[in-house]
Amino acid sequence: MTVFENDRELLKAFRAGERAALSKVYRFYADDVAGLVRRGFAIGDAGVDEGRRLGVIKALAERADDGPAAVLPVAPEEELEWNTLREATKRFANTLIPALQDFVRLRFEEGCSQADLAQRLNVSRRKVRTMEDEVRDGLRAHLRTLKLLNPA
Repeated sequence: MTVFENDRELLKAFRAGERAALSKVYRFYADDVAGLVRRGFAIGDAGVDEGRRLGVIKALAERADDGPAAVLPVAPEEELEWNTLREATKRFANTLIPALQDFVRLRFEEGCSQADLAQRLNVSRRKVRTMEDEVRDGLRAHLRTLKLLNPA
């Protein structure tokens, strides 16, 4: 059974990136995903190491609308790594031109869908995807210069 079974409106809202629909789908699948991650679910040929598993479980718990669930402890090294990446990301965002700073705030901090963002910025969804690519590529380059991301 899927969350979309017999609920075409939810599917339509999910595809449009509506926050309420995304939240409902998240709540429906969060426990299953957390269970897979706890058991060492692997993506492709690369397994997920213990620290990453704990970090993903913590992130899933923190994103729940109902507040933090039971969170497994995160190793201090993992916490330090996330804090370092978070600070490097903030520094990168501060170097962007104001239009891209607004884009980052709306898209990634406020969670606007591509469709909503295109409408708010009066641009096409293709332009929104191009802006995402520009920000992502810039962030990757920034993290590589800081040696926080391996070369491609």
